[in-house]
Amino acid sequence: MTKPLYVSLGLMSGTSADGIDAALIRSDGEDTVETLAAAFVPYPDDFRKRLLVCAQQHQQDDAVRADFSRWSQNACENILTQSGIQPDFIASHGHTLDHRPDLGWTHQMDDPAALASRFGIPVVSDFRQKDMQNGGQGAPLVPVYHRVRGRGHPKPLAIVNIGGVSNVTLIDENDAMIAFDAGPGNALMDDVLQKTVGARYDHGGALALSGTPHQDLAEALLLDPFFLKRGPKSLDRNHFAQRAGVLDGLSLTDRLATLAQITALAIARGIVMHQPHCAECLLVGGGRKNKAIVDVLSQNLPCPVRDGDAAGFDSDFMEAEAFAYLGIRSFLGLPYSFPETTGVRVPTCGGVWTYP
Repeated sequence: MTKPLYVSLGLMSGTSADGIDAALIRSDGEDTVETLAAAFVPYPDDFRKRLLVCAQQHQQDDAVRADFSRWSQNACENILTQSGIQPDFIASHGHTLDHRPDLGWTHQMDDPAALASRFGIPVVSDFRQKDMQNGGQGAPLVPVYHRVRGRGHPKPLAIVNIGGVSNVTLIDENDAMIAFDAGPGNALMDDVLQKTVGARYDHGGALALSGTPHQDLAEALLLDPFFLKRGPKSLDRNHFAQRAGVLDGLSLTDRLATLAQITALAIARGIVMHQPHCAECLLVGGGRKNKAIVDVLSQNLPCPVRDGDAAGFDSDFMEAEAFAYLGIRSFLGLPYSFPETTGVRVPTCGGVWTYP
């Protein structure tokens, strides 16, 4: 019997805080996935700065939330106009302001009621709470989607998302998953650039490549207990912000080179700790475009490292697609977090539904 297919619109505002990714997929919530459309709505500089302040202070500001709601609605409008397709529902992740798995709570800025009202479509949001209530880390949640997209690739397979935070999904020959946040992604580098020269990111990693990594400082930071723990594990975007202050005396390019080194080594060592015999490593997320990170990663993994685009992924929109897929699984009551991916006690289905 053919399983019914649903159209879901996923919205993701990542920890890089560069804008909202929107992706429209058609799926049965299990083995079949078809990407229908994708769009990116960048945040204006002023709003991005205000959003990052909220995340740094772990506090929601009503005016920022109202503006965030407007940008979320704009992202929906953009992709619905572009595709001409009416989804069955919207799956909105929101923007993480604070993530404290050690305390058992997480907070995403979002406005599902406004989305449901404007578009007349049910909205599922608040994906992380149920997992944390059942003893999980609340992250990463995308591995079950990585597993579907990884079908047909050699195993064991690593899929690494490098956003503001980097996370890893490992899939073995039997489709069993292990997942964990590996450490910082782009966030620390982006913050340094924003504060020093007002730039959003290091295009292609050019500045980091022109600097010299300070290996002693990198290794000192890599002694943080987080890196020594096995997964599942997750962390807040700003977990390493204060610790990275030891790099403040370096030149801009050397700071970026050292941070790129830390990001790449944390990913590589995390992969090898959990699966020393990967057949392939596929990169998704904005950080895959930073050559300084990719070069160090390639030098420290015993397997080919490839851009996910070359493997048939739409690597810029993988997380938005993933939450669209999780929305379908939530609708069907299928689990999307597992003991091996978040540390949750039992496979768990979450999400809170808001209706027009």
